[in-house]
Amino acid sequence: MHYIGGLDYIVAGFALTYIAIKTKSLEITIGAHAANNMFIALFLTTDDSVFGSIPSLFKVANTEPGSNLIWSIITFSVFYILCRGKIKTEEAANKDQLIA
Repeated sequence: MHYIGGLDYIVAGFALTYIAIKTKSLEITIGAHAANNMFIALFLTTDDSVFGSIPSLFKVANTEPGSNLIWSIITFSVFYILCRGKIKTEEAANKDQLIA
């Protein structure tokens, strides 16, 4: 069952890496990673997480790796859709540089 938890990290890593490569910038992906970590630390913590027993809005009692994986796929798909505007802008700028 631990492999599903590992797949969660792999999906996040591949999604953020793909967006970084397409945008040719690390700013968006570093910001998304920081925002994800802050959200988890402030809103959703468990006793066995890295954040330990810091005060948070919600305390997660039972985590299912499968639901976490599905949530990561949905979240990073939506994030990619939101980043497509920047990706298209970067691709258009690269085409203009090749023509000039």
